[in-house]
Amino acid sequence: MKYDITSKFIVEKGKEAILRHFQKRCTRSIELIEALPQEQPTLKKGDYIIKITDDNGQEEIQIWEFKTVWNPKDVRNLMQYTLRAEQLYDLPVTPILFLFLPHASATEVYRDERFRFQFVLIKMWEQDSEEILNSEDYALFPFIPIMANGIQFALEAEKKLYNMNIAKEEKSNLLTALTIFAGLKDKNLSSILLKRRRDIMIESYAYQLIEEEGRQKGLQEGRQEGRQEGRQEGQTIGLRDGILLALDLTYGEKARRLSHVIENMDSLETLTTIKKALLEKRDLSAIERILDRHDS
Repeated sequence: MKYDITSKFIVEKGKEAILRHFQKRCTRSIELIEALPQEQPTLKKGDYIIKITDDNGQEEIQIWEFKTVWNPKDVRNLMQYTLRAEQLYDLPVTPILFLFLPHASATEVYRDERFRFQFVLIKMWEQDSEEILNSEDYALFPFIPIMANGIQFALEAEKKLYNMNIAKEEKSNLLTALTIFAGLKDKNLSSILLKRRRDIMIESYAYQLIEEEGRQKGLQEGRQEGRQEGRQEGQTIGLRDGILLALDLTYGEKARRLSHVIENMDSLETLTTIKKALLEKRDLSAIERILDRHDS
């Protein structure tokens, strides 16, 4: 979920940069369409419909799907979205899959006994991280750690973002996204980035989105099961997801045991206390004491 949410932020802030870098295109306008209408299959997190108008006034639709690992089932979903978009918009549709982690079987053609579906596959690990670092497309800096040789440029990207004259909220979100993607390749690097700018994550929009996504998930589960406590269920799941992310990024393997305990925790009061401890930048021993009091 955290990679879906960080991808969403990058798409919202950097859709022009994505088009410019990955497709070498500039356009008259580019619009992010939030979702297909309700009668259409719902887009999953990490999938985006983009409407593009080129300099000649020609319009097209692109489906952007961001995936951490290769799974042929995701390609079938992309095929479904493509067909639906063609029917709905009556425009040319280009499906594009952005894949974060290497996989030997990843291919831009899907085949089964009935269908052959071709799409654009962008292998993020083959992209030139140094080219992004030296460009003005700073909205793409969070992707640098998962690009070719990106680990060696991640700290420099973080420093450039931190020193940029941009709004504090935007800077916070980009630094958070960079830290999250760094964790895909190197947990130690992710922890280093967090320690350098420890205050950025819990205050960032990305973190708030992760907590809200968990809250909404809990509310939905509560409704489905007919429970009146659905609201509290949502608050619990949202807090838990946010805390697990904060622990993972801040402490990595050191917090693994505590994370396993928190994953199964449903005490809203205890989770709220843990979040307060994280906001106050207290260490793992403080969180351990909170958990000990919960068990006693």
